[in-house]
Amino acid sequence: MMFDLGSDLPDDTLVEMVRLPTRIRNAAKFAGLKTIGDLRQTTDKTFASIPNLGPGSVKWLRAQLSERLSPATASSSATKATGK
Repeated sequence: MMFDLGSDLPDDTLVEMVRLPTRIRNAAKFAGLKTIGDLRQTTDKTFASIPNLGPGSVKWLRAQLSERLSPATASSSATKATGK
């Protein structure tokens, strides 16, 4: 079963189980990034050092991942919003 990156995926979801452009999937595999959490935590500097992963691919990936908060980030954001 494949998942869309647009669904609310937990950080431990394997990259190989997510519908991604081939270039991004191959680059993640080359860099040893195995989970969605790995992708979320990877810096732009690290992404820039991965062969065949250009700025357009990084921008697209960042846009997709920024729409999805990890559980810890979502919890932190909810706490700040409610003041609790």
